[in-house]
Amino acid sequence: MAIVVTRVTARILLALLFPLWLALKVFWYLMGYRKPIYVSTIDGDPLRFAGDKPLVIALWHEGLSFWDDTAAAVEQLRAEFAGRCEFAYVEVTSRAVAEAYNSPVVPALILRHRGAEVGRFVNVMSADEVRPAVMTLAGATGGGSLDAEPGAAADGGA
Repeated sequence: MAIVVTRVTARILLALLFPLWLALKVFWYLMGYRKPIYVSTIDGDPLRFAGDKPLVIALWHEGLSFWDDTAAAVEQLRAEFAGRCEFAYVEVTSRAVAEAYNSPVVPALILRHRGAEVGRFVNVMSADEVRPAVMTLAGATGGGSLDAEPGAAADGGA
């Protein structure tokens, strides 16, 4: 015996299943279900920050046409302050990631020291815009390390 699905049957099924799907979506939203936010070092390893070194977090998104300028600035700063600062890229793949870093604008560079945000720069086009702030932090600190471990947690909610 074959089951024949007519337009009327399909509409009835859709009318019954849609409210269930919508209720699940609302439930997941209210319960805080989100895609996990992955933060990684510039080399792609999971980020677990421990220490007193300043941390420069580069928020980016793949579709940005001017990200190349910001990436070049980050790489220049990374080479200049190697050993004195740690650097991480965070790809903003959803609104939840942007909200986690309180950043409505991407690309952005966030400077953190000992768990607190100490500076923020948006739409950086050259390293000269950020260098004085990083230099101040890097000169005033020492010690610490950035450990990469599988499954390591992000920077404490950033």
